[in-house]
Amino acid sequence: MTAGNTVNKVVLVVEDNQALNELFKRHLQRLGLRVHSVFTVAEGDWYIQSDVPPALVILDLGLKDGSGTQILDLLKNHQTIKTIVVSGDAYQPHSGLDKYSVDYVLLKPVSPSGLAALGKSIL
Repeated sequence: MTAGNTVNKVVLVVEDNQALNELFKRHLQRLGLRVHSVFTVAEGDWYIQSDVPPALVILDLGLKDGSGTQILDLLKNHQTIKTIVVSGDAYQPHSGLDKYSVDYVLLKPVSPSGLAALGKSIL
């Protein structure tokens, strides 16, 4: 695979808001990216530990079954996976994230097309 080739790279969207999850997924797919989307920490953990882990995780921190930081803990063992955190917490968006390898932190509301373009650019 050559540098910049995103054809075989998968993006994992972990967002519990179904409308946002679908919107992010659709915009990423429009850019030619393969996308899997999940809604919980448990589903995200399972997918990251699968035989074909994602190249990029787009991660909401406030999930219904736990904190996105649980996924960030798991990603410490997968240092090649890029991470974009999407946070709704405008007061402390980077609180505690400095101990993780996070490529970008974006505050909601996020432009879905801007997020997709950023995701493709870091792959």
